[in-house]
Amino acid sequence: MSGIRGWTRRAAYLSVLALLVSLVPADGALAAADLDEDTAVEDQVPTTRVEDLDLSAERAVAIATGEPVEVLEARTEDSSTFVNPDGTMSAELYAGPIRVKEDDEWLDIDSTLVRDELGIHPKVSTA
Repeated sequence: MSGIRGWTRRAAYLSVLALLVSLVPADGALAAADLDEDTAVEDQVPTTRVEDLDLSAERAVAIATGEPVEVLEARTEDSSTFVNPDGTMSAELYAGPIRVKEDDEWLDIDSTLVRDELGIHPKVSTA
């Protein structure tokens, strides 16, 4: 029985591995497709380097509360960076945008439909 179970487990691992490999673009086409054609590439890449930020306030709050604290200056439309209570850094990366920047303020995407003079559209979207 263990022979069949072992074979089945190996087949499942190989299937998952094959699926994951098939999702990786061979020529970087996915990364290039994600860029907005009307915006220069340098305007789409975050320019804030975490290494250049003074994170003493975030570190103090993380240590005092025992909870990770987000580094708001490093926030992007598809990532959040945190200072952890032990002094390390961590990041949450998302497959697509979860927020948009409007008037220097980050807004969570809200797909609730609203009707106004522009017609019917989501409250907050990337479009």
